[in-house]
Amino acid sequence: MDTEKTTPTSLDQIPATRQTIDRLYTHGYLSYAGWQTALGLLFPNKQWGEWANRILVTVGSTLVLVGIVFFFAYNWVNLLDFLKIVGIQAGIVGCLFGAGFYGLKRLSGQLFLLAANVLVGVFLAVFGQIYQTGADAYQLFRGWAVLTLGWVLLSRFAASWALWLVVVNLAFGLYWAEVTTIVKEELFAFVGLGFINGLFLFLRELGVHYGWTWLQPYWIRIFLVLGVIGAASSPIIGSISAAFVHRATVLRWETGVGVLIHVLLWWVYRYVRPDFRVTVLVVLSICILSELSMIYSLLFLVNSFAINVFVTIVISTLLIFTTGTIYLKITYKKLKP
Repeated sequence: MDTEKTTPTSLDQIPATRQTIDRLYTHGYLSYAGWQTALGLLFPNKQWGEWANRILVTVGSTLVLVGIVFFFAYNWVNLLDFLKIVGIQAGIVGCLFGAGFYGLKRLSGQLFLLAANVLVGVFLAVFGQIYQTGADAYQLFRGWAVLTLGWVLLSRFAASWALWLVVVNLAFGLYWAEVTTIVKEELFAFVGLGFINGLFLFLRELGVHYGWTWLQPYWIRIFLVLGVIGAASSPIIGSISAAFVHRATVLRWETGVGVLIHVLLWWVYRYVRPDFRVTVLVVLSICILSELSMIYSLLFLVNSFAINVFVTIVISTLLIFTTGTIYLKITYKKLKP
């Protein structure tokens, strides 16, 4: 007697419906928070009000902060030094009070604490202008980063971390430009920035792996990847331009590190944690760097900009970006579920 064999249904073949979500919640397979999240993903059109509210609150808070900064800048001469210091300090205390009142689990409380972080930087700048301490610019950003680190750790808010990372990048870059005498080459600083941003990218991915939900927004990954790519591309561009200016082939170890960082980014987000958008960013950066290298190489060899050089550049550009596009098309088909 023949019996019909049934194959188990995979998860991607089960339709995501309200009935399915309710049954999973009823039988205890979903928590209440998971049930709400699933409904939010299934019916996103019903959450436009919450989305619009978050956007408006964020934009409004940003405009208020910008208004405060420009207020002090515009009325700098007319304001008494006492009012400048006390006014900013009152703003910091008010923001901290608002953060404590609303709580750091709500967007309003997190934005209040972010505003306090920004005002700390404004206070340091105003203090330095009033008393003319003679401190280097990097010290302002270093102090800003140190003083606000505790609040950033408490906030568990991605925007606060993004602002803090920008401040750290500025402090490191300015320190290297103004103080250090270890290596008199600014390209080395970009290698350091690449490692700093890469470290935070690694910590972000590690946090997401261990379930830190506040690190899960996708824009955080893109923000950090752009920081790593920008820092890694700078020494390569610098080496290419230096070779053209000095009319000699210049092979620098910073260039090799920049190339290595690009390759590492491509490998991680192509095979370890596949992400097509990040792969696009890396391939686009490689294409642009290849284009610049090709242009400088042609101008270096020919030492003129004749019509044949222009035609060669156009053809090479088409070949470079066509190759990148074909590779991305093949990659997309492999990564497509």
